[in-house]
Amino acid sequence: MDLCLMWFLPLHVLMIACAKESMEKLKAHRVVGYCLQFDALIDLLTVREHLELFACIKGIPSNLVHDTVVGLMDQMNLNDFEHKLAGTLSGGNKRKLSVAIAMIGSPPIIFLDEPSTGMDPVEDVLLERAAASADKGAWERAGLLAEEAVHRIWDRLHQGKWNDVDPQWRQRFAIACELLATSYLHIPADAGNLNNHETAIEILDTGLLMAGPYGRHLHDTMDKIVADVDSSSTTDSTHPAKRTKTSVGVLPPALTPNLTTDNRLCTSLKRVKAPSLLEFKAWYMTQNCPVGSSYLEDNWSQTLMTLHKFIDEHILHPPSHNAPTGYLAQHALFEQIPQLRKDIAVPDYCALSVRGRQDVDADDDDDDVDDVVVNAWFGPPNTISPLHFDPAQNLLCQIVGSKYVRLYASTFSDHLYPVPGYLSNTSQVVVEGDSAQANAVQFPRFLEAPYWEGVLGPGEMLYIPPRCWHYIRSLDVSFSVSFWWD
Repeated sequence: MDLCLMWFLPLHVLMIACAKESMEKLKAHRVVGYCLQFDALIDLLTVREHLELFACIKGIPSNLVHDTVVGLMDQMNLNDFEHKLAGTLSGGNKRKLSVAIAMIGSPPIIFLDEPSTGMDPVEDVLLERAAASADKGAWERAGLLAEEAVHRIWDRLHQGKWNDVDPQWRQRFAIACELLATSYLHIPADAGNLNNHETAIEILDTGLLMAGPYGRHLHDTMDKIVADVDSSSTTDSTHPAKRTKTSVGVLPPALTPNLTTDNRLCTSLKRVKAPSLLEFKAWYMTQNCPVGSSYLEDNWSQTLMTLHKFIDEHILHPPSHNAPTGYLAQHALFEQIPQLRKDIAVPDYCALSVRGRQDVDADDDDDDVDDVVVNAWFGPPNTISPLHFDPAQNLLCQIVGSKYVRLYASTFSDHLYPVPGYLSNTSQVVVEGDSAQANAVQFPRFLEAPYWEGVLGPGEMLYIPPRCWHYIRSLDVSFSVSFWWD
């Protein structure tokens, strides 16, 4: 109650109000169990006396107290310490007693703050079994609460500008997603519904997308789920699966004539095999080097979906010709799936900087690697990155498939008609397709700008200097990795 209000209430009203508040607290004690990080025990009470005392406090009927105490002592392996004083117990047994107190009455909500501290591995297993044997309906209720929290925080994340969102809301969203995903793993799957493991992974993936660096702890939960799925798959299978043989065709570097607007203005991209760091810095980083459906289209949008769904709908079973093309572009895929990140080595060239260091010592690049932004580009044929430039240095590495690339020097920016406003790093010109026929009338100077072009094939890497205009179109199913650095 408000302390200031108590001074003005008559005595009998105050007594009734306090009694009502006490009853509300008693109800709360019955539905919530709490194990503190430290052991809040009375040294002069025995294990049994503790459990009997808290059973009475939680409102367990007197005729059920004995069975409740015996059941908890058996569950937590405390039978041998039934008549020992709490002050003489080991640290592990004190933790077990604290957990047993929290579980009295099978409350639907139990808060366990580092419950296994001081326990040996066997005791830790006992604790897990005790938690698993708690009221199964608790996970269903927890799931409902978590789902409501996810929806409410989702709305909060989408109010105003994304950059203005308080990081605490992103962190809360990650926690709510983790609780919701965990609840799916503890309740039976409904017939006809998705496997609970798949649903949990999808929820965690959404948490990773929205929480960013504030949800990195979700990786641990996802790894455990994936390990469980792999383990069960191995157990169910009598024969190990054979690796599917695949072949990747390499398109020739030469381009067909109809890709070029004007051969007099076009120069083929020069290919250099494994340049040294010194050569790369001297000849490619310091000179004024030339440098999607498009996001400029009216029908462009963004949709959250699982990687599995993206591959199924846009790679394996692409939509009809008139349907929108899906493109996983400039995506931090390797932050979502750290296992894939281990397959990638940051090129040594990323340790070099035009504005910063002047040395080319490759052994001193540990700090630089952390500043490299690594993105994935994955999509079906004819995905387009419209003509634009980036402020950072860029190494575009082609892994699967091939891409047509066209580069324009920054000195010809006025020929490329940048979009006014915040998209000023993007050209208004449609480089290819039916709309390109109108360029001569609408953007006459564009046809005067010289450019470099080529096909980037599997295993090849293209360096794109800062502010170098580039247009890229995939020629087939394509997967690329880009490295951006200052």
